[in-house]
Amino acid sequence: MEPTDRDSIVDAFEQLSEDSRYMRFLAHRDRLTPDELRYLTVVDHHDHEALVAVDAGRIVGVSRYVRDPAHPAVGEISVVVAEDWRRRGLARTLLLRLGERARAAGIRQFEGSALPHNHAALELLRGLGASVAPEQGGSVRIELPLAVPRSPRPTPT
Repeated sequence: MEPTDRDSIVDAFEQLSEDSRYMRFLAHRDRLTPDELRYLTVVDHHDHEALVAVDAGRIVGVSRYVRDPAHPAVGEISVVVAEDWRRRGLARTLLLRLGERARAAGIRQFEGSALPHNHAALELLRGLGASVAPEQGGSVRIELPLAVPRSPRPTPT
């Protein structure tokens, strides 16, 4: 993600269904404000990382973390995938790659909030090892420890 992706992010947002926008932002959104666009596209790739998936010049998925300043080993996550790219493993791939970047930046756990009826996201995150617990306000809290990859075992000679 780079600031030059601004127009592509607007296009991707406009292609999302109203329900998908609500699931991603936990609120109804008809458009992104200039401040939101700046926040979404100006990342430092250390404390705030965003990875995009592109198909034929179109952004079809975005995953991101933002480091929690009070807990530097924690990153708040989000992921969104275009309607026509769902159920193909893209969100999983984006989160796994984001986890690699996060570990390299010293983040050891992803956290986030989701709506309890966002079954696809919760199923994906549980499959990656996340715990999910109810929060006040009707959302659920997600905690996903980032496992350190194991070194391959040496092959016997």
